[in-house]
Amino acid sequence: MLAIIALTKDAVKLGFELKESYPQADLFIPLRHKGEVASCNYIQDKFSIFIEKIWPKYTNLIFIMAAGIVVRSIAPLIRNKLEDPAVLVIDEKGYFVISLLAGHFGGANALAQEIAREIGGQAVITTASDVEGIPALDDLARRNCCIMENIRDLKDIAVALIEHKPVALCSTVKIKPQFPDNVDIIDDLEGLARHYQGVILITEKNKELGELKNQEIPYVILRPRNVIIGVGCRKGKSKDDILQAIQQTVEETGLNINTIQALATIELKKDEPGLVEAALELGVPLKWVKAQEIQRVEHNFPCSEFVKKQVGAGAVAEPAAYLIADNPLVVSEKRKFAGITTAVVIDKNYEII
Repeated sequence: MLAIIALTKDAVKLGFELKESYPQADLFIPLRHKGEVASCNYIQDKFSIFIEKIWPKYTNLIFIMAAGIVVRSIAPLIRNKLEDPAVLVIDEKGYFVISLLAGHFGGANALAQEIAREIGGQAVITTASDVEGIPALDDLARRNCCIMENIRDLKDIAVALIEHKPVALCSTVKIKPQFPDNVDIIDDLEGLARHYQGVILITEKNKELGELKNQEIPYVILRPRNVIIGVGCRKGKSKDDILQAIQQTVEETGLNINTIQALATIELKKDEPGLVEAALELGVPLKWVKAQEIQRVEHNFPCSEFVKKQVGAGAVAEPAAYLIADNPLVVSEKRKFAGITTAVVIDKNYEII
Protein backbone atom coordinates (compact mmCIF):
# COMPACT_ATOMS: atom_id res chain seq x y z
CA MET A 1 0.00 0.00 0.00
CA LEU A 2 1.17 3.49 -0.82
CA ALA A 3 0.59 6.76 1.05
CA ILE A 4 1.36 10.26 -0.21
CA ILE A 5 1.71 12.96 2.46
CA ALA A 6 1.81 16.62 1.44
CA LEU A 7 1.83 19.77 3.61
CA THR A 8 2.09 23.02 1.60
CA LYS A 9 -0.19 24.28 -1.17
CA ASP A 10 2.29 23.40 -3.95
CA ALA A 11 3.02 20.05 -2.31
CA VAL A 12 -0.70 19.23 -2.22
CA LYS A 13 -0.97 20.02 -5.92
CA LEU A 14 1.97 17.73 -6.70
CA GLY A 15 0.55 15.06 -4.41
CA PHE A 16 -2.75 15.11 -6.29
CA GLU A 17 -0.93 14.82 -9.63
CA LEU A 18 1.04 11.89 -8.26
CA LYS A 19 -2.13 10.19 -7.04
CA GLU A 20 -3.52 10.37 -10.55
CA SER A 21 -0.56 8.22 -11.64
CA TYR A 22 -1.01 5.93 -8.64
CA PRO A 23 -4.80 5.77 -8.13
CA GLN A 24 -4.45 3.05 -5.49
CA ALA A 25 -2.49 5.45 -3.26
CA ASP A 26 -3.97 7.31 -0.29
CA LEU A 27 -3.30 11.06 -0.30
CA PHE A 28 -3.06 12.81 3.09
CA ILE A 29 -3.14 16.61 3.39
CA PRO A 30 -3.69 19.12 6.23
CA LEU A 31 -7.25 20.07 7.06
CA ARG A 32 -6.49 23.69 6.11
CA HIS A 33 -6.35 22.60 2.44
CA LYS A 34 -9.81 21.08 2.55
CA GLY A 35 -11.58 21.48 -0.80
CA GLU A 36 -8.43 22.13 -2.81
CA VAL A 37 -8.18 18.59 -4.22
CA ALA A 38 -10.51 15.62 -4.48
CA SER A 39 -10.13 12.05 -3.21
CA CYS A 40 -7.92 12.78 -0.22
CA ASN A 41 -7.67 12.19 3.51
CA TYR A 42 -7.06 14.87 6.12
CA ILE A 43 -4.34 15.10 8.75
CA GLN A 44 -6.08 16.10 11.97
CA ASP A 45 -3.62 14.85 14.62
CA LYS A 46 -0.27 16.30 15.53
CA PHE A 47 2.03 15.38 12.64
CA SER A 48 4.24 12.99 14.65
CA ILE A 49 1.16 11.17 16.02
CA PHE A 50 -0.31 10.95 12.52
CA ILE A 51 2.90 9.38 11.18
CA GLU A 52 2.98 6.90 14.04
CA LYS A 53 -0.57 5.80 13.18
CA ILE A 54 0.02 5.24 9.45
CA TRP A 55 3.56 3.81 9.75
CA PRO A 56 2.54 0.14 10.12
CA LYS A 57 -0.28 0.38 7.56
CA TYR A 58 1.71 1.21 4.41
CA THR A 59 4.60 -0.43 2.56
CA ASN A 60 5.48 2.82 0.76
CA LEU A 61 5.41 6.35 2.20
CA ILE A 62 5.99 9.35 -0.06
CA PHE A 63 6.53 12.67 1.73
CA ILE A 64 6.35 15.89 -0.26
CA MET A 65 8.12 18.25 2.13
CA ALA A 66 11.53 19.01 3.65
CA ALA A 67 13.66 15.95 4.42
CA GLY A 68 14.38 17.24 7.93
CA ILE A 69 10.70 17.09 8.89
CA VAL A 70 10.52 13.51 7.69
CA VAL A 71 13.70 12.40 9.45
CA ARG A 72 12.56 13.78 12.79
CA SER A 73 9.10 12.27 12.40
CA ILE A 74 10.10 8.73 11.45
CA ALA A 75 13.24 8.36 13.60
CA PRO A 76 11.48 6.80 16.63
CA LEU A 77 9.64 4.32 14.38
CA ILE A 78 12.55 2.81 12.44
CA ARG A 79 13.21 -0.88 13.22
CA ASN A 80 15.25 -2.68 10.56
CA LYS A 81 15.63 -2.98 6.79
CA LEU A 82 13.41 -6.05 6.57
CA GLU A 83 10.45 -4.46 8.33
CA ASP A 84 10.59 -0.73 7.60
CA PRO A 85 8.45 0.67 4.77
CA ALA A 86 10.03 2.38 1.79
CA VAL A 87 10.30 6.11 2.53
CA LEU A 88 10.71 8.73 -0.20
CA VAL A 89 11.00 12.50 0.10
CA ILE A 90 10.11 14.87 -2.75
CA ASP A 91 10.53 18.63 -2.71
CA GLU A 92 7.32 20.54 -3.43
CA LYS A 93 8.48 21.51 -6.94
CA GLY A 94 9.23 17.92 -7.84
CA TYR A 95 12.88 18.53 -8.68
CA PHE A 96 14.31 15.74 -6.52
CA VAL A 97 12.93 12.33 -5.51
CA ILE A 98 15.02 11.09 -2.59
CA SER A 99 15.16 7.44 -1.52
CA LEU A 100 15.45 7.92 2.23
CA LEU A 101 14.77 4.54 3.86
CA ALA A 102 14.51 0.85 2.84
CA GLY A 103 16.17 1.52 -0.49
CA HIS A 104 16.78 -2.11 -1.35
CA PHE A 105 14.55 -4.58 0.48
CA GLY A 106 11.73 -2.07 0.81
CA GLY A 107 12.06 -1.03 -2.83
CA ALA A 108 12.53 2.72 -2.19
CA ASN A 109 15.32 3.05 -4.77
CA ALA A 110 13.27 1.49 -7.55
CA LEU A 111 10.19 3.52 -6.61
CA ALA A 112 12.20 6.76 -6.52
CA GLN A 113 13.47 6.12 -10.04
CA GLU A 114 9.96 5.27 -11.24
CA ILE A 115 8.41 8.40 -9.73
CA ALA A 116 11.24 10.61 -10.98
CA ARG A 117 10.48 9.46 -14.53
CA GLU A 118 6.78 10.07 -13.92
CA ILE A 119 7.13 13.69 -12.72
CA GLY A 120 10.27 14.65 -14.63
CA GLY A 121 12.45 14.93 -11.54
CA GLN A 122 15.84 13.56 -10.52
CA ALA A 123 16.04 10.40 -8.44
CA VAL A 124 18.53 10.70 -5.58
CA ILE A 125 20.01 7.32 -4.66
CA THR A 126 22.76 7.22 -2.02
CA THR A 127 23.16 3.50 -1.23
CA ALA A 128 26.80 2.57 -1.84
CA SER A 129 26.12 -0.57 -3.86
CA ASP A 130 24.01 1.37 -6.35
CA VAL A 131 26.62 4.11 -6.62
CA GLU A 132 29.29 1.45 -7.26
CA GLY A 133 27.08 -0.55 -9.62
CA ILE A 134 27.20 -3.66 -7.40
CA PRO A 135 24.13 -5.91 -7.00
CA ALA A 136 22.70 -5.49 -3.49
CA LEU A 137 21.70 -8.74 -1.84
CA ASP A 138 18.64 -7.31 -0.10
CA ASP A 139 17.50 -5.85 -3.43
CA LEU A 140 17.97 -9.25 -5.12
CA ALA A 141 15.94 -10.81 -2.33
CA ARG A 142 13.12 -8.29 -2.76
CA ARG A 143 12.95 -8.61 -6.54
CA ASN A 144 12.96 -12.40 -6.45
CA CYS A 145 10.77 -12.85 -3.34
CA CYS A 146 13.63 -14.67 -1.63
CA ILE A 147 13.91 -15.18 2.10
CA MET A 148 17.29 -14.05 3.46
CA GLU A 149 18.93 -15.99 6.27
CA ASN A 150 21.65 -14.82 8.67
CA ILE A 151 20.90 -11.19 7.90
CA ARG A 152 23.14 -10.12 10.79
CA ASP A 153 26.11 -10.70 8.44
CA LEU A 154 24.58 -8.75 5.55
CA LYS A 155 26.45 -5.57 6.46
CA ASP A 156 29.81 -7.41 6.52
CA ILE A 157 29.14 -8.93 3.11
CA ALA A 158 28.04 -5.59 1.67
CA VAL A 159 31.20 -3.85 2.94
CA ALA A 160 33.38 -6.61 1.49
CA LEU A 161 31.68 -6.23 -1.89
CA ILE A 162 32.01 -2.45 -1.91
CA GLU A 163 35.63 -2.46 -0.73
CA HIS A 164 36.59 -5.07 -3.35
CA LYS A 165 37.56 -7.75 -0.86
CA PRO A 166 37.33 -11.42 -1.92
CA VAL A 167 33.82 -12.86 -1.61
CA ALA A 168 32.65 -16.34 -2.61
CA LEU A 169 29.34 -16.96 -4.38
CA CYS A 170 27.83 -20.45 -4.50
CA SER A 171 24.47 -20.91 -6.21
CA THR A 172 22.32 -23.83 -7.28
CA VAL A 173 20.31 -21.59 -9.65
CA LYS A 174 21.12 -19.32 -12.56
CA ILE A 175 22.04 -15.73 -11.66
CA LYS A 176 21.41 -12.90 -14.11
CA PRO A 177 23.02 -9.92 -12.27
CA GLN A 178 26.75 -9.46 -12.85
CA PHE A 179 28.90 -9.32 -9.73
CA PRO A 180 32.27 -7.52 -9.62
CA ASP A 181 35.63 -9.24 -10.16
CA ASN A 182 36.25 -9.69 -6.43
CA VAL A 183 33.40 -12.26 -6.34
CA ASP A 184 34.45 -15.82 -7.15
CA ILE A 185 31.86 -18.34 -8.33
CA ILE A 186 32.55 -21.57 -6.43
CA ASP A 187 31.10 -25.08 -6.14
CA ASP A 188 32.80 -26.25 -2.94
CA LEU A 189 32.16 -24.68 0.47
CA GLU A 190 35.14 -26.24 2.25
CA GLY A 191 38.04 -24.09 3.46
CA LEU A 192 36.42 -20.78 2.59
CA ALA A 193 37.73 -18.89 5.63
CA ARG A 194 41.28 -19.16 4.31
CA HIS A 195 40.48 -17.29 1.12
CA TYR A 196 37.37 -15.10 1.49
CA GLN A 197 35.92 -12.28 3.58
CA GLY A 198 32.38 -13.50 3.11
CA VAL A 199 30.12 -16.02 1.40
CA ILE A 200 26.89 -15.61 -0.55
CA LEU A 201 24.94 -18.85 -0.80
CA ILE A 202 21.86 -19.13 -3.02
CA THR A 203 20.30 -22.54 -2.63
CA GLU A 204 17.12 -24.49 -1.98
CA LYS A 205 19.15 -27.07 -0.01
CA ASN A 206 19.79 -27.18 3.72
CA LYS A 207 22.85 -29.40 3.92
CA GLU A 208 25.41 -26.63 3.21
CA LEU A 209 24.32 -24.63 6.25
CA GLY A 210 26.36 -26.71 8.70
CA GLU A 211 29.50 -26.30 6.62
CA LEU A 212 29.16 -22.51 6.68
CA LYS A 213 28.48 -22.26 10.41
CA ASN A 214 31.60 -24.28 11.24
CA GLN A 215 33.93 -21.95 9.35
CA GLU A 216 33.25 -18.76 11.32
CA ILE A 217 33.01 -16.62 8.21
CA PRO A 218 30.33 -13.99 7.44
CA TYR A 219 27.65 -15.43 5.19
CA VAL A 220 24.20 -14.67 3.84
CA ILE A 221 21.81 -17.21 2.35
CA LEU A 222 19.14 -16.39 -0.23
CA ARG A 223 16.42 -18.97 -0.65
CA PRO A 224 15.29 -19.15 -4.30
CA ARG A 225 11.63 -19.90 -5.01
CA ASN A 226 12.24 -22.84 -7.33
CA VAL A 227 10.51 -25.75 -5.57
CA ILE A 228 7.03 -26.93 -6.53
CA ILE A 229 5.22 -29.30 -4.19
CA GLY A 230 2.63 -31.55 -5.80
CA VAL A 231 -0.20 -32.53 -3.48
CA GLY A 232 -3.02 -35.03 -3.81
CA CYS A 233 -5.47 -35.58 -0.98
CA ARG A 234 -8.75 -37.14 0.03
CA LYS A 235 -11.71 -34.85 0.47
CA GLY A 236 -11.83 -33.18 3.87
CA LYS A 237 -8.14 -33.40 4.77
CA SER A 238 -7.29 -30.52 7.09
CA LYS A 239 -4.84 -27.70 6.50
CA ASP A 240 -2.71 -28.89 9.40
CA ASP A 241 -2.49 -32.44 8.05
CA ILE A 242 -1.47 -31.17 4.62
CA LEU A 243 1.10 -28.74 6.05
CA GLN A 244 2.58 -31.49 8.19
CA ALA A 245 2.93 -33.72 5.12
CA ILE A 246 4.57 -30.92 3.16
CA GLN A 247 6.95 -30.09 6.02
CA GLN A 248 8.01 -33.72 6.38
CA THR A 249 8.45 -34.07 2.62
CA VAL A 250 10.65 -30.99 2.40
CA GLU A 251 12.78 -32.05 5.36
CA GLU A 252 13.25 -35.60 4.04
CA THR A 253 14.40 -34.29 0.66
CA GLY A 254 16.91 -31.91 2.30
CA LEU A 255 15.20 -28.76 1.05
CA ASN A 256 14.20 -25.53 2.78
CA ILE A 257 10.50 -24.78 3.13
CA ASN A 258 11.08 -21.12 2.22
CA THR A 259 11.99 -22.20 -1.32
CA ILE A 260 8.47 -23.38 -2.18
CA GLN A 261 7.22 -21.51 -5.23
CA ALA A 262 3.76 -23.08 -5.47
CA LEU A 263 1.58 -26.03 -4.54
CA ALA A 264 0.27 -28.05 -7.47
CA THR A 265 -2.74 -30.31 -7.72
CA ILE A 266 -5.47 -31.56 -10.07
CA GLU A 267 -8.36 -29.30 -11.11
CA LEU A 268 -10.83 -31.38 -9.11
CA LYS A 269 -9.02 -30.36 -5.91
CA LYS A 270 -8.49 -26.66 -6.66
CA ASP A 271 -11.19 -25.62 -4.15
CA GLU A 272 -10.40 -28.21 -1.49
CA PRO A 273 -10.44 -26.11 1.73
CA GLY A 274 -7.44 -27.80 3.35
CA LEU A 275 -5.30 -27.29 0.24
CA VAL A 276 -6.40 -23.70 -0.25
CA GLU A 277 -5.69 -22.88 3.40
CA ALA A 278 -2.31 -24.63 3.31
CA ALA A 279 -1.23 -22.53 0.33
CA LEU A 280 -2.36 -19.37 2.12
CA GLU A 281 -0.43 -20.38 5.23
CA LEU A 282 2.72 -20.90 3.16
CA GLY A 283 2.14 -17.66 1.25
CA VAL A 284 2.28 -19.38 -2.16
CA PRO A 285 -0.26 -19.91 -4.95
CA LEU A 286 -2.22 -23.13 -5.37
CA LYS A 287 -1.91 -24.06 -9.04
CA TRP A 288 -3.85 -26.81 -10.77
CA VAL A 289 -3.90 -28.79 -13.99
CA LYS A 290 -6.73 -30.57 -15.78
CA ALA A 291 -7.07 -34.34 -15.63
CA GLN A 292 -6.62 -34.47 -19.42
CA GLU A 293 -3.22 -32.77 -19.11
CA ILE A 294 -2.13 -35.29 -16.49
CA GLN A 295 -3.27 -38.19 -18.68
CA ARG A 296 -0.73 -37.12 -21.33
CA VAL A 297 2.23 -37.54 -18.94
CA GLU A 298 1.02 -39.97 -16.29
CA HIS A 299 2.78 -42.89 -17.98
CA ASN A 300 6.00 -41.41 -16.59
CA PHE A 301 4.82 -41.92 -13.00
CA PRO A 302 3.46 -44.72 -10.81
CA CYS A 303 -0.31 -44.78 -11.29
CA SER A 304 -3.29 -46.22 -9.45
CA GLU A 305 -6.51 -47.47 -11.03
CA PHE A 306 -8.35 -46.52 -7.84
CA VAL A 307 -7.09 -42.93 -8.09
CA LYS A 308 -8.01 -42.83 -11.78
CA LYS A 309 -11.60 -43.82 -11.00
CA GLN A 310 -11.81 -41.12 -8.34
CA VAL A 311 -10.25 -38.12 -10.13
CA GLY A 312 -9.88 -39.07 -13.77
CA ALA A 313 -6.10 -39.52 -13.73
CA GLY A 314 -3.88 -42.28 -12.40
CA ALA A 315 -1.70 -39.94 -10.30
CA VAL A 316 -1.89 -36.41 -8.97
CA ALA A 317 1.07 -35.15 -6.92
CA GLU A 318 3.97 -36.00 -9.25
CA PRO A 319 2.42 -35.14 -12.65
CA ALA A 320 0.78 -31.97 -11.33
CA ALA A 321 4.08 -30.60 -10.01
CA TYR A 322 5.85 -31.79 -13.16
CA LEU A 323 3.41 -29.93 -15.42
CA ILE A 324 3.48 -26.69 -13.41
CA ALA A 325 7.29 -26.35 -13.67
CA ASP A 326 8.73 -24.77 -16.83
CA ASN A 327 11.69 -27.16 -16.83
CA PRO A 328 10.92 -29.85 -14.25
CA LEU A 329 13.38 -31.98 -12.31
CA VAL A 330 11.66 -34.57 -10.14
CA VAL A 331 13.83 -34.81 -7.02
CA SER A 332 12.03 -37.58 -5.17
CA GLU A 333 9.35 -40.19 -5.59
CA LYS A 334 5.93 -39.39 -4.23
CA ARG A 335 5.43 -39.76 -0.52
CA LYS A 336 2.30 -41.25 1.01
CA PHE A 337 0.66 -40.07 4.20
CA ALA A 338 -2.80 -40.75 5.63
CA GLY A 339 -5.00 -39.64 2.73
CA ILE A 340 -2.31 -37.34 1.31
CA THR A 341 0.38 -37.76 -1.34
CA THR A 342 3.21 -35.31 -2.01
CA ALA A 343 5.94 -34.92 -4.60
CA VAL A 344 8.81 -32.47 -5.09
CA VAL A 345 9.85 -30.90 -8.38
CA ILE A 346 12.54 -28.25 -8.92
CA ASP A 347 12.10 -25.81 -11.80
CA LYS A 348 15.50 -25.76 -13.55
CA ASN A 349 14.52 -22.63 -15.50
CA TYR A 350 14.33 -20.55 -12.31
CA GLU A 351 16.70 -17.59 -12.41
CA ILE A 352 17.70 -14.83 -10.00
CA ILE A 353 17.06 -11.61 -11.91
